[in-house]
Amino acid sequence: MSIVFLNNAYLPMEQAKILFNANNELTEASSSNVYVVKNGVIATPPLDNQLLPGITRLILLDILAKDSALKVEQRIVTMDEVNNADEIWLTSASKEVAPVVELNGKPVGNGEIGDVWQIAQTLYSAGKYNY
Repeated sequence: MSIVFLNNAYLPMEQAKILFNANNELTEASSSNVYVVKNGVIATPPLDNQLLPGITRLILLDILAKDSALKVEQRIVTMDEVNNADEIWLTSASKEVAPVVELNGKPVGNGEIGDVWQIAQTLYSAGKYNY
């Protein structure tokens, strides 16, 4: 299992760990599901890729499928994709949809909250109480 440290944009002092399996495929973060964005496409591991299902993950993916033109892929995500992502997000019941701006001491993308996250967060905030 590989571990990558990251900093959450909303809680700069909070560090989480991103977990990978023996094949360097993304599984999840400590107490969170993980999403990467590259060229406007959101990718997150499928439930069969050694991760726990999360209620926030379920709600967010449903909202994005119904209410947005954003492209979402549930597929294997490699460590290289995580390291080269334009955006990284975490979801959990306590964090909801949280952007990550730093990965192993280096900025994610341009080091700021991304445009795709802002769209997803707006949709999630508007729709989460319908579940």
